[in-house]
Amino acid sequence: MKAECSYFGTCGGCAFQDLEYSTQLELKRRLVEEALSAFNSSHSFTISPTIPSPKPFHYRHMVAMTVKRRQDHLQFGFMSRDRRTFLSVESCPIADERINQFLPVALKKLEEMPPERKFHTSQVVLRIGDDREVVTSLRTDRGRKLECKIGGKIFSYSISSFFQNNFSILESFLKTVRSFLKPQGQGTLFDLYSGVGLFGILFADSYKQVMGIEEGYEAVQLALENTKRNGINNVSFLEGKVEALLPELISRAEKPLHVIVDPPRMGLKPEVIQRLSALPIDKLVYVSCELAALRRDLEALQEHFVISQVQPLDLFPQTKHVETILLLIPRS
Repeated sequence: MKAECSYFGTCGGCAFQDLEYSTQLELKRRLVEEALSAFNSSHSFTISPTIPSPKPFHYRHMVAMTVKRRQDHLQFGFMSRDRRTFLSVESCPIADERINQFLPVALKKLEEMPPERKFHTSQVVLRIGDDREVVTSLRTDRGRKLECKIGGKIFSYSISSFFQNNFSILESFLKTVRSFLKPQGQGTLFDLYSGVGLFGILFADSYKQVMGIEEGYEAVQLALENTKRNGINNVSFLEGKVEALLPELISRAEKPLHVIVDPPRMGLKPEVIQRLSALPIDKLVYVSCELAALRRDLEALQEHFVISQVQPLDLFPQTKHVETILLLIPRS
């Protein structure tokens, strides 16, 4: 199959563009299966088929592009796979069309910057929400927020906030997490690495109380703003490290206790795993975007938890990356 992008094979972004989409999905399921094989010797769980993205192309709501001056004018592009060569591009087939259409405008903004702020090589982030406006990481856009509506709730976030990049698959993503937890309107949900409050706010009506922990100050402020804006009064968010604040949360928790962890790409710190292993958790949902970190964390968690369900999702079509959602339950 011919790749849609002329830079495929040279650009470091996409690895699977020359494969049929159905083949990509099966390959990602196999990657998850291989990563988890050591934990499934007794065939206690199966790897479900990868949930496809409704948009295999033009799905990314945020793109980080390299900007470089060439022959007296600026160009947008990406670095090559070996990180040695700058590839000038006019559009990207996995970026939302609104971002592609905005690239000339962003270049004009850059060209109009004062002479003392010359560009050699740098990076510009472009991001969109539900509306048509593109927000950039340039100083001219500093302080601007984006908005989107998910599950009937409105969320504000910033250019630097952690927020899922593929809106088209978010409904399936959230439906999977909810189906694993099966909340009954009672008990407590811990939303760890809570970002701007996506899980905590959307699942608030299914628990007596929800408590989130997030290390980033700006993200916590946005989560509190989103909670207030959506009229939710049984959710609280704390700023700080998960391993430091978990003991404070457990003193206020009511059973059943459900926990969602959606850590950064590096996975869970050993101290967090120790804290989780000591908690009276009934269900633990692990959301992972990095299989190597997931496998390492499961090796430490398996003393106290077993894998019950596994669902891969294709949040990143055309790339080698796969999102994996797991349900872990306590060992009997």
